Amino acid sequence: MKNINRIALVGGTVFTIFDMICAIFAAFALRPFLTFWSYIAHVEFSGVQAESSVTFGSFVGGAVFFFIVGYVVTWIFVWLHQKFCCEEKQLK
Repeated sequence: MKNINRIALVGGTVFTIFDMICAIFAAFALRPFLTFWSYIAHVEFSGVQAESSVTFGSFVGGAVFFFIVGYVVTWIFVWLHQKFCCEEKQLK
């Protein structure tokens, strides 16, 4: 199992970057953010009375959470891929 932890670190980092981008848009551009997600989720958010509640603590907590989730999901995916798909073939 080569580089499984390194690849999982990259996966966790990518999840964290997406979470940070999401939190920044939720904090500073809530209306366009809700409009964007209404297109993605096929749900109308225009009638929602929402206000941004992004704090530094929720920003860091979300980043840590998504790093852990991204790391675990990527680690499992890479482990399964290497176990079932890419077994090393011995040349005779």
